[in-house]
Amino acid sequence: MKSGFPDRQIRWYFRVGLKRQLVRLLYAGADGIGFCVALIRFQFIPWMRLSLHRWKKKSSEAFQIDRAEPNVSAGPFKRDHKPSIPARKAAEYLEDLRLRSEQTGKKYTYSWAVTRLSELEASGIADPVAYFNNEMTDWWLAPDGMMEQDADFLGIAMAIEERWHQ
Repeated sequence: MKSGFPDRQIRWYFRVGLKRQLVRLLYAGADGIGFCVALIRFQFIPWMRLSLHRWKKKSSEAFQIDRAEPNVSAGPFKRDHKPSIPARKAAEYLEDLRLRSEQTGKKYTYSWAVTRLSELEASGIADPVAYFNNEMTDWWLAPDGMMEQDADFLGIAMAIEERWHQ
């Protein structure tokens, strides 16, 4: 009768099985640490920042002098509301681009793109902007670039961009 077989099983368990269990334990520990880091980063830190901001706001309000009349212009609804400086600059920039687009003397400009988009919309196409965008791609890929000399691509791109999210 051989007694070596159970010894091999026991040795195998300690040599291979224990290593496997330790590797699994290592991976489980790494996953747990990753979960804790993500929880702290995405839940705890933003909550602490918000709490700190609220606390600072309350403490600064406590030291302000009470006024007999509230300041209406400081509220969110101002009567003489003007767009912020970046918004005004962007609007001025777009207007300059439109004027420049019209003054290029090219056949296909911003106004042509706007009328073409309104034609596509009136014809009943579900997504006129995507259709027009594909149309422009096809024309650009045509031999000799059909519209390269006749088109103001910046104006056309502005017309597409303005209506993309509508």
